[in-house]
Amino acid sequence: MADVWSACDIANALLATYQAAVETSLVMGEDDSRRSLYLAGYRSAISTLALFFGIAPALVLPESEVRRIEG
Repeated sequence: MADVWSACDIANALLATYQAAVETSLVMGEDDSRRSLYLAGYRSAISTLALFFGIAPALVLPESEVRRIEG
């Protein structure tokens, strides 16, 4: 039996994933460069998956993060 996921379900999963990445980055220590690179990778992956499913990255990333991607 196949599961069917709605765009809303997928958006929520991507948003939760990004939130987990942000929380993880907070324990990475004082290295801001390393933290920035870590989060950039997550932003890229999450926005790519969102676009694959026809979801605007702005729906799954905070506005400031979307501006970084489009920037």
